[in-house]
Amino acid sequence: MIFFKHINAIKEKIMAMLPSVFNASEHDASSGFESIPAGIYIAEIVKSKMKDTKDGTGKYLMLQFKIIEGDFSKRFVFINLNLVNKSAEAVQIAKSNLKSIVVACGLGDDYELEDSVDLHNTAMGIKVEIKPASGKWPASNEIKRFYKEEDMPEQDADNPFE
Repeated sequence: MIFFKHINAIKEKIMAMLPSVFNASEHDASSGFESIPAGIYIAEIVKSKMKDTKDGTGKYLMLQFKIIEGDFSKRFVFINLNLVNKSAEAVQIAKSNLKSIVVACGLGDDYELEDSVDLHNTAMGIKVEIKPASGKWPASNEIKRFYKEEDMPEQDADNPFE
């Protein structure tokens, strides 16, 4: 048993080996990402995962969207959908959003989704707003609406949501 413990420790150490020596003094530190401006973007879901809520009483579907066109191409925006929650209102909002995403993916109004991977890699429009900073949390993006790519509204520079 001890032998296997040592082998696993060696494997863990090997797994952490970098391909070359990294000299931190040769690089600038990341300043992080600022929120993207409010607007409508073409994006696709690139990652999804069911997770437990912090209190362990519910589950949410985490969806990671990647913007695929425009000035903010390759930036990510996230939404969490509370599919199992003690708040019936949170569940209803999550299911309404999930239906909108299914429809925006072109899967149809009556599609029966079993696996969130069915939503991946399909271009759609997303309406992004900025949630103001609150307490210790900085301003962040929120996805407020989903569109089939062909149904996206034109953006007016003076009013990006109309």
